[in-house]
Amino acid sequence: MGHNTTDTSRGTPRVKAPQRVPGYLFMAVAVSLLSASLLAAGPAVLQMSVEPIAAARGGVQRVDAPPLGFSSLLACARRQGAAIPVAHRGRADASQPENSASGIVAALRAETRVIELDLRRTRDEVLFLHHDDTLARTTGLAGAAGSASWRVLSATYLTHDDGQTAGERPLKLADAFSIASHDAYLLLDLKDDSATVSAVAATVNAGWQDRTAFIVYSVPQARAVRHALPGALIALGAN
Repeated sequence: MGHNTTDTSRGTPRVKAPQRVPGYLFMAVAVSLLSASLLAAGPAVLQMSVEPIAAARGGVQRVDAPPLGFSSLLACARRQGAAIPVAHRGRADASQPENSASGIVAALRAETRVIELDLRRTRDEVLFLHHDDTLARTTGLAGAAGSASWRVLSATYLTHDDGQTAGERPLKLADAFSIASHDAYLLLDLKDDSATVSAVAATVNAGWQDRTAFIVYSVPQARAVRHALPGALIALGAN
C-alpha cells in the first residue's frame, strides 16, 4: 500500500487530485446526521445512502486514510466533498469471493481502506462473514445462514459468483481483523439480531474501536451497539 498523504501543518488528510479509479466497483458513501433524539445521549447515528459507481465514470476524488478515527475520516471527506471508496461485501471486485480473505487483501492492495463486511453468527455462536439469509449461494451448503456449526462451515469452500469453487474457506470476524492492515477501516453490516452485538464488541479490540463502524437495521440494534461500544459510529440501513 502507498504511503499516507497528510498535511502535517493541519493534521488532516489531503485529497488527491481527481483521478481515474482502479478497475473495481466501489460505493460512494454519502453521510448525513439524523436527529440526536433517536438515541438519546448515544453516539451519532448516521443515515447512509450508497450508490454503486463504475470505475469507467472516472474522475472521482478519494481521500487517503491515515490511522485516524472513522468519524474523523468521514468529517474530512464531507468537508472536502470527496468520495470514500468502500470495498462492498469485503472484496475489490468479482474475481474474489464475497467476504473473503483474498477479497480483503485485494481491496487493500487497491488502496481501498474502508472495507464493508457482512456479519452472521453460526449455530454455535461463532461470528463469520456472510451476506445472504441462506448459505447456498456462496458456500454450497443447505439451510439458513445461522443453521450450521463453525466446524461444518470451516470445512467447506467459498464459491465465486459463477458458482465455481474458490480455494478458500469462510472467514471468521476475528481473522478479518488480523488480515486487515493497521490503517484500514471496517464497516460491519450486522445481519443478525441484537444478540450478535455483545459478541462483536468482544471481538472489536481496543486497537480497532475507533476504526470500526456498524450498519444496523433497527433502533434496538443501534441501542445494543451503543451500550456495548459507547461512541461507536452507527449507520441505519434499509432492507
